[in-house]
Amino acid sequence: MPTENIPAAIVAADVPVRARPSVYPEPFASRMAGRAKRQLGEVFRLSNFGVNLTTLVPGGSSALRHAHTRQDEFVYVLSGTATLHTDAGLVQLTPGDEADYPDDDIKAALVDGKWAFTHKNGDAY
Repeated sequence: MPTENIPAAIVAADVPVRARPSVYPEPFASRMAGRAKRQLGEVFRLSNFGVNLTTLVPGGSSALRHAHTRQDEFVYVLSGTATLHTDAGLVQLTPGDEADYPDDDIKAALVDGKWAFTHKNGDAY
């Protein structure tokens, strides 16, 4: 791939918000109201996966619930909270490196480079 005009690095927040808020047809596109999507992968001409900086208004949606047949999807929360809808139920996502286990009384958080495990109420094991 030619590297002409591909920057070595960017400030993600400086990438313009995508002009069209959603590629979904109506009535689904209007459900993405309040979503601002910066297509970071487009800047670097990525072709195997997308990278987006998406900002949502409270109660907003980043996408319709979906699953890919040939791709994985990665969500990293920078600030605020998000609710991930899965086949197992709803999972609250928060900033940073934490993991919630919806079926078991365990929570993991990366503390000083090491995983710390607690009960969901915060009590230590």
